[in-house]
Amino acid sequence: MMMIALGQFLFDAINYGLNRLFNITHWTFEEALMLQMLPSLLFNLAFALLIYVPMRKLLERSRAAVGTEADE
Repeated sequence: MMMIALGQFLFDAINYGLNRLFNITHWTFEEALMLQMLPSLLFNLAFALLIYVPMRKLLERSRAAVGTEADE
């Protein structure tokens, strides 16, 4: 989860930097952080938790089932 958060923050920070470089946005970094980056980061982390945890459990169960079939 930490890698997802770090990747999302770096993506948003680079995106803000490029927009600021080419004068597309006039927000300060603090405004962009509070109005764009943090909501996006929280939404993406919540989505990752909703998808990652059930998929991990499903894959662990299927791996265990394959392991017991191979033993027979």
